[in-house]
Amino acid sequence: MAADQHSTIIAMRCLVEQYQADGTSLADFEDRFLSLHSTVPGNLPHELAEVVDELFWAVESYVPDPELRDSGDTGDEELRAAVRRARVALARLE
Repeated sequence: MAADQHSTIIAMRCLVEQYQADGTSLADFEDRFLSLHSTVPGNLPHELAEVVDELFWAVESYVPDPELRDSGDTGDEELRAAVRRARVALARLE
């Protein structure tokens, strides 16, 4: 695995672990994730790309206000579940 790919795993894993450890708000997680995602190299191995993509789409469709959420939008619980899945998957990849 290339160094940039390994650093992506570490950075993503740190972000999801930090979220779960310190109770960062979902809005802060969303901002941090999107900032980190903008630096992700395009040549990720398939398995890592799937994890990153799944989390990206959960974050991208996240709508914090339940009053504004449509049926296809991600709510708080769905985003928390996506973060948990990503944490498990990233731990397996490292």
